[in-house]
Amino acid sequence: MTTHHVDPIRPSGGLRRLRAGLPISAGEQQTVGPTDPQSRDQFVGALNDAILSALNEERTVLVMRIAIRPVPGGDADDRGKLDPGVKQRLTKADTGVVAFAVAPDEVIAFVPELRRRSDGEETVNLTVEALKEPLVCEGLPHYLSPRVGAALLDRENPSAEMLLEGTRLALAEADRSNPGMMFHPYQRVRHERHSEMETELRAAVLENETSVAFQPSVQLATGEITGMEAFARWFREGKGQVPTIDFIRSAEELGVMHQLGRQVLEKALFQTADWADSGLVDEVTLWLNVSPSEILHPEFSKMVKDAIAVHEKVKIGIELSPMPPNDERHIPTVIRSLVARGARASIGDFGIGYIDLSMLHQLPFDSVTLDRSLIRQIASNDQAADLVQILIDLASRLGMSTNASGIETKQQAEMLAEMGCTNGQGYFLARPLLADEMTDLLTEHKSTGASLLSNN
Repeated sequence: MTTHHVDPIRPSGGLRRLRAGLPISAGEQQTVGPTDPQSRDQFVGALNDAILSALNEERTVLVMRIAIRPVPGGDADDRGKLDPGVKQRLTKADTGVVAFAVAPDEVIAFVPELRRRSDGEETVNLTVEALKEPLVCEGLPHYLSPRVGAALLDRENPSAEMLLEGTRLALAEADRSNPGMMFHPYQRVRHERHSEMETELRAAVLENETSVAFQPSVQLATGEITGMEAFARWFREGKGQVPTIDFIRSAEELGVMHQLGRQVLEKALFQTADWADSGLVDEVTLWLNVSPSEILHPEFSKMVKDAIAVHEKVKIGIELSPMPPNDERHIPTVIRSLVARGARASIGDFGIGYIDLSMLHQLPFDSVTLDRSLIRQIASNDQAADLVQILIDLASRLGMSTNASGIETKQQAEMLAEMGCTNGQGYFLARPLLADEMTDLLTEHKSTGASLLSNN
């Protein structure tokens, strides 16, 4: 068995001295060397000097931004700061780093006087490998799980600030499968396009110009529509529909997610109530997918409580993805208060997300939504079918209904009905449709008396 030498390190600390470019220990009479942590101003000054030298000698400079897992230990404010052990790793690996600066959970460094791009790529790979070696903190090995974004001095990045921006763009695309990413011009173009999209999204939310799509949930034994799931939709002028995952993430980053969620709820509730008044649906639950950040918004609870009382035939359902037990500890309080006022609550992504089984009986969930990745396999994979059956039985024993998402074939719908799954939704039954399209679908099925289970 191969063993790795693990260097001990101290718990992180001395953040103010690090920021000032001073030795970590005030008691040690040291001077700041070329590879001691520097302040940002010191680092940028050294980088500018290296750039001038490289231009004179027709060479290039590599700048790296290294994201690391927070180092435990030290004061709470100091956690996640660079530990001297990282410097040791870079020095031992002979990466050529001559200066680096400290930031929360990351370090920026540069290597001067490289001849070509391939030298930079080799240095990035060397850095990733060097930081894969564990550090020991308080007697336990700590893996930094590094990701590196790097940029070379060239026409695309001709200054220190452009180089630093390039490392941020490259780092954003580094992941577990490719932890070392070199800057490429398309990253800046993509970033500019994303920024343009965010500007338009902010305006669309502020002007209430987003739309809502609906997908029905059907009782698998009878074909009766028992629920409507509401989805936010956004159509950019001249560019069509934006993928939901893209603009929802941006809405959260922009801080407009609560406002968007309010618009979805108001529009969806008005439309669903109209269908109920028209006799197109009977008693139905309007389901909303909500994120932890939405639930914890100070106005969320009041918003939902106000919606609960709008229409006697329309219930409000909150679907929340499962989470680790210590995450967002205030969320259960909000859920309990909403259920007490008449809302329904469901666990989404059931079967693939983090499942703390205590949540199933400690919180007032009355249903679970089986994830589509399991449903699509039940007709071709016995293990997937067995797992879905176990989940359905578990929910049933706890007095919960089950909703299978992602039903794409009649065979899947029939198998789920035989397993005892309560409800289902998916493309086999109906795609997510805008309000007018859903009205046409409901009108057609009401006039013919046929259920959505008879599709295809």
